[in-house]
Amino acid sequence: MRDPKRKQVAIDANAPTDTISFIKYDVAVREGKEIIANEKRGQMRLGELADKLEPKYADRTLAKFAAEIGIAACTLERHRSVYRAWKENPAPGPVSYAVLRALQDHPDRADIVKNNPDLTQAEARNQSRNQRHASRPRAPPYPRTSPLRVWTLDVWSVSSRRTMSRQIEAELRTIIQGPGSHDYHHRAPHQSAETTLGS
Repeated sequence: MRDPKRKQVAIDANAPTDTISFIKYDVAVREGKEIIANEKRGQMRLGELADKLEPKYADRTLAKFAAEIGIAACTLERHRSVYRAWKENPAPGPVSYAVLRALQDHPDRADIVKNNPDLTQAEARNQSRNQRHASRPRAPPYPRTSPLRVWTLDVWSVSSRRTMSRQIEAELRTIIQGPGSHDYHHRAPHQSAETTLGS
């Protein structure tokens, strides 16, 4: 039921889709405050206001708008994302906002609501969860190809190379200086292995 005191904002439904129709900032603030006051009226209209809001403050417009109407910017962003998901194919009949929000990312959302108009929020979430699990890429069949396994093998390889180079260095020192020469461990910290081997 419309409030006769409330000024109506007309949106041209026949406007070409390639043009963007903006809602004046001050008009959106006034209506946004009314919607917050009448919580029953709708988050979808808030989402529409957020979607079509003129960019008065560049990238801060949405946050500024949210602050002026008295809700969190993240809540307004969520209302906008739900509106954007449903604006091309509106839900047939009265459907709760919670159901619309739960199904916003489901590719068959309109058919689900059409076939089951009494869908609950929990059922809608299950539908979305099942769709996400079905579309998720499966894990590789061999766990040896996991990124952690590859990283572990790389670390082991580097460690092995260091150990091998120390063993080779010790054998070369033995060949050059003769058996029983262990001055490698007694050299000054700043003295390199090449200096020790070359002397």
